[in-house]
Amino acid sequence: MKKLNHLLIVLFTLSFLFTTSNVFASDTATGEKGVVTNLTATHKDHVVTLNWDANADDTYSVERDGHLIAYDVKGGVFRDDVDVADDVNYTYTVWATGSEEKSTVNIIIEKDTTPPPNVVPTAPLEVNNHYLRLSWSPSTVVPDFRGVVVYQDGLWAGYAPRGTWDTTVDQLETNTSYTFSYCAVDLSGNIVPLAECPQQTLKTGNDITPPSEITNYLLSWQQKNVHVDPVTKKTIADDYIHISWVAPYTSDYVASRLTLPNGEIKTFFGAPNANHLYVYKPPTIYADYHFLIQTIDENGNVSKGTTVYWDNPNPPGPVTNVKITESNGTVNISFKPPVDHDYSFTEITLPSGKNVIVHKGTNSYSYKGSLVVGQSYNFVFRTSDPVQSGKGTHYSKAMPVTIKPKATTVNKYSYTMSSAMIKSLAEGKGTNIKSLSKGAKIYVISTGYGVKHNYVYVKYAGKYVGYLPKASVKF
Repeated sequence: MKKLNHLLIVLFTLSFLFTTSNVFASDTATGEKGVVTNLTATHKDHVVTLNWDANADDTYSVERDGHLIAYDVKGGVFRDDVDVADDVNYTYTVWATGSEEKSTVNIIIEKDTTPPPNVVPTAPLEVNNHYLRLSWSPSTVVPDFRGVVVYQDGLWAGYAPRGTWDTTVDQLETNTSYTFSYCAVDLSGNIVPLAECPQQTLKTGNDITPPSEITNYLLSWQQKNVHVDPVTKKTIADDYIHISWVAPYTSDYVASRLTLPNGEIKTFFGAPNANHLYVYKPPTIYADYHFLIQTIDENGNVSKGTTVYWDNPNPPGPVTNVKITESNGTVNISFKPPVDHDYSFTEITLPSGKNVIVHKGTNSYSYKGSLVVGQSYNFVFRTSDPVQSGKGTHYSKAMPVTIKPKATTVNKYSYTMSSAMIKSLAEGKGTNIKSLSKGAKIYVISTGYGVKHNYVYVKYAGKYVGYLPKASVKF
């Protein structure tokens, strides 16, 4: 019975609360149509919030200090966050659309002296030898946040406005540590003191490896303004060399550097694997030119480079410094090849009519044979650039070289070492001139005759002239 009485008392108390308290009332207060009542204004973080009793059938207009800032506002709440300053008194006026009755409220925005919340440094977006791309995120989003001031080792290094969450600090030293402070600032100019700003110590890169070299380079001859000279009837044109290449597929590649034949440098920026083209106007197309193309990465590392050549369309030049000698039955030929980059080989036509090829990198040729004193020997030299498919060889003009070996002059007296016969020709050929006994005094004029150069030319008794075997004469 006592429990039942207690339950009845609780139910009676609750019924009283529901009928007398606004909190629990089922009917919510509604503003009068066409009238704004209970208009209030509050502010926080440079945002003014207006509240009033709104009528569901009305829309409202809002003025600030006599300037319309909103219309067709539904409901009884409006937030003003546009250029709300501090240490200012604002007057807001609100009225229902079509009504002449307006409601006004004043609000004083006290001077804001509180810095915004700190930001949170995050991992850098880029680490380079000479720059760092810093980043951060907000810890708390506040309406009056203006941006972040970045300090490098305590000195101002940059500013990033609201909406920007990264900045780049450059002109740094390679492989060096730096401490960065991230200080938030608000619209009133309040900034977090440097000592209270979050810090981050970062180290620059130490990349000293240059990017890969270029690929797929090509040089081509292009002509412009082609016309026929009315006087000479010759075709005239402006000649150009088109140089194209493909950048390496290296992630940190940023540019190519082209050094022209005159030393001038051109820089071409682009992404990895980019195609590059340069049009060069040479003094004349009929000359050799070389171009150096280097690659550069974001750390400033420069590759050794690739040298590409423009080859003179004409055949290569002739050989020079030709020397032909014979020793112990071997004929030795040496020469200096032309300097043309596209020089490929030298063709030598021997006195026998045989053609031999001496390829680039070898500047001599030898064969078994002899060069007899007094006889003439004809050699012909031609140079060529590489044999092109369908075009054959591209020879230079033939350059003949004729040699006539000379004897070695002696001009001194000697004696025969055995009996011998002076002959009218070397090699024991010809007619007999004079028979000499061992120890005969003779005058040796010269030596080196015969196929093996083993005969001497002598004079005996002032009147007999001819050839003796070298073995029969004492030297």
